[in-house]
Amino acid sequence: MNDSVAVQHSLFSPTAAPVSPEFTPRYWIIGRVRDECVYSVEMAPGCVPHRRDVDFLPCNEASILPLISVLDCITDKKRCGATFHFGILEIKQSDYEQIARVMLLGAA
Repeated sequence: MNDSVAVQHSLFSPTAAPVSPEFTPRYWIIGRVRDECVYSVEMAPGCVPHRRDVDFLPCNEASILPLISVLDCITDKKRCGATFHFGILEIKQSDYEQIARVMLLGAA
């Protein structure tokens, strides 16, 4: 598969409740979509979400806070997490490289 077609992404997750002082939105997993195949899986009666296979990479969790100002995929800098709450998001190669640089540094 051509890398220009692959969707590269990081999953985003807060580590504490948004109203708590220790709230730190973080990237916690990173991978590359394996192919173009989209399929459905019944997870519960009436719940049949679409899925894609992803090859996940060993990584370190990383705070999103120092990246907010440099990532083009975050259009609303005050609500940075909203960008990542809707499944797989195709982002620019430069954004992926910024996130990967932080997450893959020193990962096994």
